[in-house]
Order: sequence, then C-alpha cells, then structure tokens
Amino acid sequence: IQISSNAQRIVFKADFNSQNKFKLYSVNPEGAGLVELSNFAHTNPTLGDFLVSSDSTKVVYESDNEVGGEEKLYVASISGADPPAAITTTQRISSFSFTPDNQYLIYIGDNDIADKSELYYSTIDGVTQGKINDALDNADDISSFVVSPDSLKVAYVGDQTNTGVRSLFIKNRDGSGSAIQLNNGSLGASPIGNFQFTDDSTYMLFASEESSADVFDLYSSPV
Repeated sequence: IQISSNAQRIVFKADFNSQNKFKLYSVNPEGAGLVELSNFAHTNPTLGDFLVSSDSTKVVYESDNEVGGEEKLYVASISGADPPAAITTTQRISSFSFTPDNQYLIYIGDNDIADKSELYYSTIDGVTQGKINDALDNADDISSFVVSPDSLKVAYVGDQTNTGVRSLFIKNRDGSGSAIQLNNGSLGASPIGNFQFTDDSTYMLFASEESSADVFDLYSSPV
C-alpha cells in the first residue's frame, strides 16, 4: 500500500476478482472512486513492485502485462484517467525510481543484453531513453543506485572497472560525460555500504572498506 503525498489517493494490490491474481488499484481515502490501474492484456500476469510519484499524479509498476512474459515498467495516472503505457523494452527489472522532479524514471534492467543488469533513464512518457553507466565488461553489472535531490546526477554501485569488486560511481542522469569513481575499490568483493547525496546535491556520503577489510568507515566526496 502507498498513499499519495497529497493524501488524496491510496494505491494497492489486490486479488478482488480471482484468487492470487493481483491487480493494481487506486481509491480515495474514504473508499470512493476505486479504479484499476493495471489493465492487464492477458489472463496470467505477474504484478511486481510499484511506486507513486511525489507529485501524486503517476504510478509506475513492474509487470509481464503483455503476452510473451517480458517484465516491463508501466506508467499510469493515479486517477485511472489515462491507460497504463509501457515505457521499457527490458526483459528483467531489478529496481526503479522516479527522479525527485518526477520527470524521469531511473531503473536497472537488461535492455541491451539478456540477464546483464545496467542502469537506464526514461522520460515518463517513454519517448526519450538511454543508458547511464559507462560500458561494462561481459561479467560486470550494476546492483544499486540513488538519484540526487536536484535530479541531475545518479550514483550507482557496480563492478564497472574491476570485475567482482563493487565500487561507487557518479554520473550525469542523462548518461553524458564519464563516470567518476568515488571510492578506491581496492578491498573486498563488495566494499560499499550505504550511500546517499546530501540534500543540496553537492556531496556524496558513503560507507566503504577503504582502509581495512570488514571495517566500514564513513566518507564524503564532493560531486
């Protein structure tokens, strides 16, 4: 269950019509105005995670809505006024988020190579899309990300420069420029802990095994 930030709509999953066949719904807090948001195209869909935009207008959800079983992201209006529209062509989604300005979706998927997780952006209407991370070797992938509060940059963890060693990178949200590695990436197979931008989007705070294995220290880096 998620409640819109303006407290006008509640979004939830339920199997009203058929047991264990969940669909996505939106309703007013007093129980009126129930609408289905998922509008599935075949009889045995899978409904994954969903998010409500911070401006209370859109819902994005993960599903194999269309025949063929490919997982995609769909965007629907929270009121149900507009039908959901697929905005990705990926076969597998591992995580996704609205940018704070609600103009883009950032997600990890396998758009280009099956079962290879990379980082992508898309406008809410799906018209403009692209890859964010730098080129990866065959065995490398991206595992997690956060978006800066000003929506201009994305920090992500992946083994982009050293296969099997997770490091922290930052790059422009539209994929332009080259990724900058923030940690030294010299210790362990997964040396990055929690990481986040400061509220003014000028620094990255992160925990990392920079000096000793199994000892996480807290670091800051200007971005």
